[in-house]
Amino acid sequence: MGGESDYKQSVFRALRHCSGNQIQRKPPEYAQNTAGIRNPAIVVGIRINHKQAVTRSNHMRSIRQVLPILFLATILFLGWRGTGLVRAQDDSSTSAAQDAESVIRAAGAALSAGEAEAFAAYYAGDAVYVALPPPPGTTGVFAGRDAIADLATGVAERNLRVEFTDFHVNGDSATFTALITEDNFTAVGVAPIEFDGTATVQAGTIMAETLIMRPESLAKLIDAENKALVQRLYDEVYNGQAPDILSELVAPDA
Repeated sequence: MGGESDYKQSVFRALRHCSGNQIQRKPPEYAQNTAGIRNPAIVVGIRINHKQAVTRSNHMRSIRQVLPILFLATILFLGWRGTGLVRAQDDSSTSAAQDAESVIRAAGAALSAGEAEAFAAYYAGDAVYVALPPPPGTTGVFAGRDAIADLATGVAERNLRVEFTDFHVNGDSATFTALITEDNFTAVGVAPIEFDGTATVQAGTIMAETLIMRPESLAKLIDAENKALVQRLYDEVYNGQAPDILSELVAPDA
């Protein structure tokens, strides 16, 4: 046994001398694995293979330790990125909604102030504005900025005022309620009149807008106008202000 031990020590010294590297004495299992092996090359091969196996084992252990961290980091990154995208989309949607509403409100403020040119400036050059039922003396369809400016000039003479409520914006489209007061409505005691409005706004410019009087408001207006007409005729006929009107209203064979 002593000779075998001396032989192994000689092999270690020879290897250390040849390689110039410090080779650490291995655990007892190496002695067991190499016991009885006389060929130094075989002993070195076993030790090198064992060292490589240990290195691979340590490498795999390191990978297993790092993988959960990488997985968690990936999840956190994707979550942060997704949150950022959602936040960006939400911010973009909110900004678009605010822009569309602010443009329509600003146009309404200009109209209420009687500033026809300023009102028309909020509309595209080829914008289409529709008002139903048609304002007196119009078709109710106004195509182009100049026609919209003319409409604004006409209603400004009747002291039109507009107030917006119930704004809802979806992309480029907006829906709202417009409460409109003007001399014709005030004269028959039905102001303000409610209109349902829709508009398309792109890049801060109104491309199209439609105002439709609500059925209940239209019925109220017609009823009030009929009553006002009857009252006016009564006053004119029976107060002797316009006796000719009676003959026009009564059929010749009545």
